[in-house]
Amino acid sequence: PGLEKDLEDALSPLYKAVVDVSEQISAVAERSKELDNCAERYTAMQSLLTALQNHDPEQVRWLERSPQSYVFYLTPLDISEPFSEYRDNSQAAWVMTSATLTVNGKFEHFSSQLGMQEASSLILDSPFDYPRHAVLYAPDNMPNPNHEGFNDRLLEAAIPVIEASGGGAFLLCTSLRAVDYLSAKLVQRLPYTVFAQGQESRTRLLERFADDGNAVLVATSSFWEGVDVRGDALRLVIIDRLPFTPPDDPLLQSRERAIIEDGGNAFMQLQLPQAVIGLKQGVGRLIRSETDRGVVMICDPRLRSKPYGRIFLDSLPPMTRTAKLEVVQRFFQLAAPATTTSVSAAKEQVAS
Repeated sequence: PGLEKDLEDALSPLYKAVVDVSEQISAVAERSKELDNCAERYTAMQSLLTALQNHDPEQVRWLERSPQSYVFYLTPLDISEPFSEYRDNSQAAWVMTSATLTVNGKFEHFSSQLGMQEASSLILDSPFDYPRHAVLYAPDNMPNPNHEGFNDRLLEAAIPVIEASGGGAFLLCTSLRAVDYLSAKLVQRLPYTVFAQGQESRTRLLERFADDGNAVLVATSSFWEGVDVRGDALRLVIIDRLPFTPPDDPLLQSRERAIIEDGGNAFMQLQLPQAVIGLKQGVGRLIRSETDRGVVMICDPRLRSKPYGRIFLDSLPPMTRTAKLEVVQRFFQLAAPATTTSVSAAKEQVAS
């Protein structure tokens, strides 16, 4: 409530100033294209500030601050009703498809968010041979992610795996702070090129990573999805933590509150399914074609120690699973291009 009052107090003089400037620019907007564009921007800003001041309880509003700017957000608390209206008015058939829509083999979370409880659904088996071509490695004895020394323990567990793979690795993190810390440490300890998110554009980083063939890329959310590196250049994906949304996220807080007020379980209905879908997206970076092969390493012990860990595991592809480093090392040894053993035979030995 205090923050709401502070926001109202801050928006009122800002709105007045924008209206005053908008009126003055609009009066001379016809003199040049630049002034006309400026007038349009001030009109849009005025509309946004009006919406922010006339707060609709069905919308979530928050402010994000950066060193150079402030960004106001206004997001619907629940999109199912407006989306259903739009869909009905479109008079069209809708088909939604993705490799990451299900949670524990069900579409319930996705369909309920969009108000499509009556939608027909179909789950198709993947054409990829996950049991032979991929290993899921969840090392034992990892501390809880909120442990002070978690990142250092992660490094000690991950470096032998990166060495076994000969590089060709994504290290996907859930925070930029972890990206900065881990990439700096890896530069000191690995003979491979280490890229970090933020050094260059995403497109350029991916190009350089693929061209190198043995590099290590440390990145966060924007590399968890929509990234396609096929072939041997990517043969190891390391994930630091289960991707739960930060508890201070304003949209999460508002939606959790609405679920609780409605008598629901916010963790099971919102946090958990969102994290499962996020993990599936991260894991999905590894196998992009029928010939790809590699290892996914998940360093979060909650995958095994928490009851909900089973939901994560049951939602992932049927990869060979292990907690032993030597199994991973043997996988990379037998699958190496230089070996005379066939790849299929190598996968069968690992699986056994």
